Amino acid sequence: MTDVFDSLLEMLGDGHGKFSSSDAYRVGRYPQAQALADFNSDGHMDIVTGDFVFEDVSVLLGNGDGGFDSGLSFGLVQRASSITTGDFDGDGRADIVGASRNDIDDATSVDGNAVSILLNRTNRPPHADGGPEQLQECSSPHGSSITLDGNGSSDPDGDKISFSWSSPVVVLVDPNAGATSGLFPLGETAVTLLVSDGEFEDLDNLNVTVVDTLPPSMTLSLELVDWNRDKKVNHHPQDDDSRGSDDDDETGHRGNGHDHDDDDDYGGQSGNHGERKWLKAQFSASDICDATPTITAELQLGSCGTLPVSSGQVIRFKQSVRCRTREKKGVLKIEAPSLALHVTASDDSGNSRIVTKVSGPTQVRAEKKFPNSPLSSFE
Repeated sequence: MTDVFDSLLEMLGDGHGKFSSSDAYRVGRYPQAQALADFNSDGHMDIVTGDFVFEDVSVLLGNGDGGFDSGLSFGLVQRASSITTGDFDGDGRADIVGASRNDIDDATSVDGNAVSILLNRTNRPPHADGGPEQLQECSSPHGSSITLDGNGSSDPDGDKISFSWSSPVVVLVDPNAGATSGLFPLGETAVTLLVSDGEFEDLDNLNVTVVDTLPPSMTLSLELVDWNRDKKVNHHPQDDDSRGSDDDDETGHRGNGHDHDDDDDYGGQSGNHGERKWLKAQFSASDICDATPTITAELQLGSCGTLPVSSGQVIRFKQSVRCRTREKKGVLKIEAPSLALHVTASDDSGNSRIVTKVSGPTQVRAEKKFPNSPLSSFE
């Protein structure tokens, strides 16, 4: 870079020892001295030139691509034969100092042997700080209420700054405050904070992520019930099988003795009898983030396999070495080696909870006769 009459010529190097054609920029009439600094704190190098004849300096602001904007002129108290820069008042901005010398043709000049200092009062842009990226667990089916704090934003000149929060999918509470909040859905949501000092602006982009990592909560039971409403749970060892009739009307009353229950065709054959229990299977699930989690349930019958079941199902269970199931008058009648209620609850995020409830042990009267019976137990 060199100076000519009222202009500054710039030639950009190509990195191989050659230069581009020169660009000329208008400055003071006699630009004898030059210096480089970032005067407006935009990260681009600027140029200041000092006029040896007229008492001023010209500043060219760099635009970041090797070029410069139009020059700005600032007066000095005397002519500048040399120019340098530095932060002379400690405010973080580059200032200018110009030194002059006696003109050899005018030894009586009052401009000789002195310096002039120009303190930089350029407005610098603010800094936006919307806080760290946020990752939170879901707290409701609609997402999570999350607070964003932009009060870490600042202005290097101490100017008052304004705030403006925005998000494409979330309605933010008081978006022009330093801190704001909103109900964020599952997944990742972009948020932007814009701060302004009235002249310059700055942006901070951040992501808010809401996750669902917790499985549904579950309650389940497989309990004895008072099926015939005699204020006692039904838990009868022989259940009157030896009388030759097993056709209860499912309310605790006996049949007429002629309509035998074909589930039990062994009459008085006590060698394969187990203790009967009247049970009710009940289960439910809830999830913080999913209002309607999916529930699947089955009865595990040991070596007899599995059987789907609904909550509220009444079961008459007899532990036996053989496998028989039948539904009659709303009651599910089961003979099997064991009985367990196995329930799985899943939410929309793929989290699952699996719980198994085992029916309490019963005494199988055929145990001694059939020592190898596949009687199962669950833990």
